[in-house]
Amino acid sequence: MAAYGPHKRIELTLGTVFGYDKPNPTLTEFSYALPLIQGKILFREYEVNKPPGLAVVAGTFLPGGRGAFVPQGYGAFSFLTLSQCFGEGEKILVLANLGANFLFINNDSQFVSTWGFATQIKVYEGLHFVGEVFSGDPYIPGTGLAYQTGIRHFIRGLFHS
Repeated sequence: MAAYGPHKRIELTLGTVFGYDKPNPTLTEFSYALPLIQGKILFREYEVNKPPGLAVVAGTFLPGGRGAFVPQGYGAFSFLTLSQCFGEGEKILVLANLGANFLFINNDSQFVSTWGFATQIKVYEGLHFVGEVFSGDPYIPGTGLAYQTGIRHFIRGLFHS
């Protein structure tokens, strides 16, 4: 996902969801869904060892892509997120979110609750390890309990206004 912050408290994101799906023990398939469009409004920034940050996220996804991650219809989602930072230099970030996913398939609407718990650990400079456990993923409607791990690299120091 690529994000742009036109204002200190607003972030706009455009992206895709991709990964591997294992529909059965002998088959692994590459899957992706796009586009994902979302906005975030920051109500309170997180600071080291201070009260958690608070933001709301809302977005939509369109039924494009390939494989298991492609939504079966049009949808929208929103969630509230809390962020708590520990250690100077943002060494550890812990996040929790709670929200809802609205999906419209074949003239039928569905509401699904969503929740997640994640961490981001600074490894070196802009490189971070990330891990998350979640349910009712707003980016992949219809999923139950799931997890994801990976790396994230921030490049914000490369661009100047």
